[in-house]
Amino acid sequence: MHRKRKAHVPPRSRLVFGLARRFGIMGFRLWCRPHIEFNPELKKLAEGNAVFLYAALHKSLWETTGIQVALTLSGMDVPWVGMGDNLVRGRFFQAIVERAGGFLIRRPRGRRDLIVSARQLRDSVLSLLETRRSVLVFPEGTRRGIPDHHCHGPFFPAVFAAVLEYARDLADHGDSGKPAVFIVPVNVDYAKVREDREMIRRRNGPLTLHLLDSLKMIRHIGDVYVSFGAPMNVSELIHLDRRELAEQVRTACLELVKVLPVNVVAHGVLRAEREGSMESCRVHRGIRSVLVDLKPHAHRLRGMSLEDEPAELIRRVALFNPLFQKFTHSMLPVARLYADYIAQFLPLADGMEQKIEELKS
Repeated sequence: MHRKRKAHVPPRSRLVFGLARRFGIMGFRLWCRPHIEFNPELKKLAEGNAVFLYAALHKSLWETTGIQVALTLSGMDVPWVGMGDNLVRGRFFQAIVERAGGFLIRRPRGRRDLIVSARQLRDSVLSLLETRRSVLVFPEGTRRGIPDHHCHGPFFPAVFAAVLEYARDLADHGDSGKPAVFIVPVNVDYAKVREDREMIRRRNGPLTLHLLDSLKMIRHIGDVYVSFGAPMNVSELIHLDRRELAEQVRTACLELVKVLPVNVVAHGVLRAEREGSMESCRVHRGIRSVLVDLKPHAHRLRGMSLEDEPAELIRRVALFNPLFQKFTHSMLPVARLYADYIAQFLPLADGMEQKIEELKS
């Protein structure tokens, strides 16, 4: 006997969704240089009987629309996207988000709220999957993992409890006509995270989607790489518990991380500062040493090669991130942010963490 779902996600408004889709595609083409690394297996599955849960690492608000547009341009249906209710202020704007194909996730303010929020998320995802609608979620639940803890945080298991319940129910009832569910790991890498400095400065919470914040973030952000990993058939993973599945998906997302010039230059700046000087010659030397250390990860490089000159890499970075035109101590927290995006390949030296935390405060 099925548990009655309390959450119901309404269908999109054709008018609101159509306008949002048009503006999303326009912004995608005007405000970034997109590179889509699409897995062709997704298209084959979509032509059959499949529904998808896209699970993405979270760096910027750009992803909530950018990933959807990347899927649209790749010939895929647009998924419903889960967003924290603290990101959209006011019932009027929340209603627009819901009519455009989003669903709001309650942001918990305590342990009791955490249980309610997890149940709501689980029920919303199940409601969507059971009505053959794909879903896009950010299981970290926040963009502040990197600026606050210097690594991507764990994935919350509630959403994975939903897909496991769906797949187990499908297995129990055999050929019921319901589509199989696949988890698709997703990652986005940026030449310029549009709210990078704001995230570092704001200790009381991230930027939201009210009008002023949106206008502040309308700027060209340069090269953006949207990567879709191999789809994971949940019917083959039902032996896992929700936490094990969450960790497996997180690992798959991290495998999609690419190395861009801004990450390399950021590490070079930090290495120069550690040697006691941020003069150009020391920064160049730092960049060269980073390129040597990245040889085992050369297949992850995008927009650059191991043979590029440091001055050329700096020029490419400064084109969309002017903060990197001059190397000063005030820029170190931002450099740390971009360096931490590839921390799994190049961890920072001991002692650098404390120094940058002091600069932030």
